[in-house]
Amino acid sequence: TFLACGVVCALVSGSAVAERLERASFPPALRRVLLATVAYPLACYLDLLRTSSSLRFRDFLSLIPRALLVTVGLFPLLLIGIGAIFLALCSVLEHTGVDPHVINWPIYYGVLYGPFAGFYFDIKRRFLGKSDPS
Repeated sequence: TFLACGVVCALVSGSAVAERLERASFPPALRRVLLATVAYPLACYLDLLRTSSSLRFRDFLSLIPRALLVTVGLFPLLLIGIGAIFLALCSVLEHTGVDPHVINWPIYYGVLYGPFAGFYFDIKRRFLGKSDPS
């Protein structure tokens, strides 16, 4: 999934979409959010296509609204949980004599994008539940 997301981000970042965002003079942070908003669901769709090649994009789009509501509802709890895990990991690293700054990037991306994994897992769970014949 993360590899697919990376590929989609690379494709989108070199595309006309990225050029239009730059010409529109959006701040860099807003550009990243807009690109992630497009790239993350697209990567999720590509991952689900591996499971079922018959998945239509329209069917995938119907799964998104509920997943967004779940993500927004759980976002604060997921954010606190991910932050607590990294805080414990920093404490362990500090206690063992390892510089905790080595995990700055995982902390940054884990806390920033980690809660959105709820979006992916909710869509995947509901999609697999629909396609399960039992």
